[in-house]
Amino acid sequence: MRTTIFFGLVFLFSFMIGAQNGINYKAQIKDGSGTVLTSQNVTVQFSILKGAGQATIYTESHNPNTDSNGLVILNIGEGTSSFGDFATIDWGSDAHYLNVQIDTGSGLTEMGTTEFKAVPYALNVSGLQSLDEGNGTGWRLVGTDPENYGPIGEFARDLSISDESSTTNGATGLHALSLGRNTTASGSFSSALGAYTTASGDHSLAMGIFSTASGNRSFAGGNNTLASGSMSTAMGFSSNSQSYVSFVIGQNNIGGGTADAWIESDPLFEIGNGTDQFNRNNALTVLKNGTITAPSFDIGEVSDAKALITKEYAEANFQNTGLEKITDGQIGWRLAGSDLNNFASLGASAVDLSKSFAASNVYGASGGHAFASGQNVTASGNYSTAMGFGSTAAAEHSIALGNTASTAIGASNSVAIGYLADAQGVNSISLGFGGTASGALSATLGGSGNLASGSSATALGYQNISDDQYATVVGYRNDNTATNSSLFQVGNGSATVRSNAFTVLMDGKIIAPSLDIGEIVDSKALITKEYAEANFQNTGLEKITDGQIGWRLAGSDLNNFGSIGASAVDLSKSFAASNVYGASGGHAFASGQNVTASGNYSTAMGLGSTAAAEHSIAIGRNASTSSTASNALAIGYLSSAEGVNSISLGFGGTASGALSATLGGSGNVASGSTATAIGYQNISDDQYSTVVGYKNDNTATNSSLFQVGNGSSTTRSNAFTVFSNGNAQLSGTLTQNSDRRLKDNIRSLDYGLKEILKLESVSYIWKRNPENGKSFGLIAQDVKKVLPEIVSTSEDEQQTLSISYTELIPILINAIKEQQAIIDNQNLKISNLEASNDELQSLASTVEALKIKVNNLLDDQY
Repeated sequence: MRTTIFFGLVFLFSFMIGAQNGINYKAQIKDGSGTVLTSQNVTVQFSILKGAGQATIYTESHNPNTDSNGLVILNIGEGTSSFGDFATIDWGSDAHYLNVQIDTGSGLTEMGTTEFKAVPYALNVSGLQSLDEGNGTGWRLVGTDPENYGPIGEFARDLSISDESSTTNGATGLHALSLGRNTTASGSFSSALGAYTTASGDHSLAMGIFSTASGNRSFAGGNNTLASGSMSTAMGFSSNSQSYVSFVIGQNNIGGGTADAWIESDPLFEIGNGTDQFNRNNALTVLKNGTITAPSFDIGEVSDAKALITKEYAEANFQNTGLEKITDGQIGWRLAGSDLNNFASLGASAVDLSKSFAASNVYGASGGHAFASGQNVTASGNYSTAMGFGSTAAAEHSIALGNTASTAIGASNSVAIGYLADAQGVNSISLGFGGTASGALSATLGGSGNLASGSSATALGYQNISDDQYATVVGYRNDNTATNSSLFQVGNGSATVRSNAFTVLMDGKIIAPSLDIGEIVDSKALITKEYAEANFQNTGLEKITDGQIGWRLAGSDLNNFGSIGASAVDLSKSFAASNVYGASGGHAFASGQNVTASGNYSTAMGLGSTAAAEHSIAIGRNASTSSTASNALAIGYLSSAEGVNSISLGFGGTASGALSATLGGSGNVASGSTATAIGYQNISDDQYSTVVGYKNDNTATNSSLFQVGNGSSTTRSNAFTVFSNGNAQLSGTLTQNSDRRLKDNIRSLDYGLKEILKLESVSYIWKRNPENGKSFGLIAQDVKKVLPEIVSTSEDEQQTLSISYTELIPILINAIKEQQAIIDNQNLKISNLEASNDELQSLASTVEALKIKVNNLLDDQY
């Protein structure tokens, strides 16, 4: 019968499985009609061929049985070798091929030859070797030919493949990194990736193919790019970034410039669009001085309205209808076509966009670097701005905007905006109608007649006068004569009389008119000290001098409290004689009734609570912190925090251990250091332990980290305990979800008795906990070779392996089934043998009886 073999090569390299050094191979065997051959022994021969001539360098054979799906899964390199040594194959030296032949019973059948691609060569780089070739210790891939590399750099990592003789290839620089094929990282801290790339500059990076980053801190990526300028970048095809900190993209750019210095005329950014290295060109160039250049364009080439154009193009195709350059003693710019007889001489570098229709020798931008816009405006101060109608900016750096003689004539930096606004002071501002800001740094804003004559004074509103230094006035017609030290005033005068509704003085005092009870009708109205003293009694805090100075509620009976602490605040109540209640600790705080805050910086709040320790807090009803429990916190009812830095929250808990905590119902005790008790009547007395649930059994161990109590009113017990050595104890049954409705892609397991028989059970002692004695189990590295699916790798530095013993159970079930099938088959054979034996015994009895009869007959004859 002719057999057709359907097969697929699946090359899965064992980067994750350290013990495996072969190449995984998987094939499905079918006969000529396409029927899968299941549970049948076959012979598979692998041959490794090398070079273009495909010379055989290694041959091995395997004799597997196909599984229930007709599959064979093998590891190339682990069969019976008949020629060569798999371990010594130099995968990186040349191309390699795999020849497969399979025998299903009628001789080997040629299945073809396939070239290995990139992945199998990982077998040649299973690790790094430490080398010192004169520069210090570095690391290079195991199995590489040193004749193809330069001397390894100190602390360098060379992961590249060099397949030709070289004295420069690889990571030769200090802390350099080289990856890919025939790459060179010779600069200190440089990196070269790809093929034939070179990173020779310090801290440089070269990627792609034939790219070179020779400038310090440079980057070259793409194809045949060069980044030779310091901190330069070259990307694309045949791009050259030669200028200091330049950036180049595209292809075949022009390049050029100084490599290690900032030169204003050098390129900063280039987009290359040249056709080849002999015809280099730029689509766009940005120089370091900000100049942007592009190729010449004629009108036929510019068809998109959004296209950028060059100065050359604009001058050739457009007529200037805007500003014109004026050389009138100074060089400036004015609207083209303006009558020079209507303007003053233009200031140096000034820009004049204003109009003037009558002869004048003052209008326009006559100040140096001044700007004028509008009609009949004057910007005569250097760096001044005048806009609008009839505005004048006479001071240096001044601004005048608006209508009809808004004037900024302050010494410098004054601003006048509006109508008839006048800014006379240095750095003054006048905004609105008819305001005058004559003080230095003064400002007016709003209606007519505002005057800010004080230094840094401000007048807002209408006809207000702000003549005090730093003063601000709002409202209407304030009385500026009432004081000469005001900071803020609200005027409430009339057309004939000036007056103030409100005044804030420099010394912080606030002045308002006298008010009697008839005038205060709104509950939100502000009142004066005069009004308060006449109508109210003080019922707030009062200063207590009782050995120390502190504060207590006014009217409190001192016989009902302890002595007040230094700087303490006591808001508590006490209705019976006491020498302990209140805030007696330094800087302590007390609030509530019959509370005691005796610790320095302590806080006691609620009813009957006591904060006796320094920096402690007791809040609630009869909550307390002991005198030695500094920084402790007790909140709730009868909660007690007795340990340093302890916390007790809830009802009746006691946190007596240092850094301990209780939370929840009555009777919780945390006596262990850093222990926690949560739930109801739990005891956490082991260091670092946490207990939850109800009435745990704390006597069961002195090394628990976590316990779940499940006791009763009469008995303490634990449902679950985790010990400090990592062991855990569960009193009940642990179940896992296994509902079919929760699962997908359900398939029968191929693993069974064969795999179980390969596992070796061992005894051992844990290195970290030798005191626990002998344990039994499996070694994860051994299991991974047989059942890799149930072994997981941790993300820690050692990549520790773990076994899922739960997932081992289904495999054990399969093994038991297979073993039972063997037992059943043997029992059947035994039954058949016993039946045959019974028949033989019956036949023997019959023969014996016949023998006796024959003998008797013979005796009768004689």
